[in-house]
Amino acid sequence: MKRRRLSRACRRERGEWGWGPTSIEKKMRGWPREKVKMIDRSKLSNSFEFVVTAGARARQLLAGSTPRVTAGEHKKTTIAQREVITKQVEKIEKEESGK
Repeated sequence: MKRRRLSRACRRERGEWGWGPTSIEKKMRGWPREKVKMIDRSKLSNSFEFVVTAGARARQLLAGSTPRVTAGEHKKTTIAQREVITKQVEKIEKEESGK
């Protein structure tokens, strides 16, 4: 008797390929994870400044700084963006030396 070949999705679901989560792992991890909403930069006064500030803050978080918002399971870059949007982190203006 010929063995019926399973589809790729079925083999992946059963974990026969050794990659990708099985249905039990999905349930244990709370799959699917909650989606992070995109930050609407059109409402910002200067989106370039937002990106630069969030990038600098992300570097600080990666170096070990304490987050100022609830972190959860989010990446450091997402946490940095949330901190800038909620105005918990702001850009510090450099003082110009007057000659």
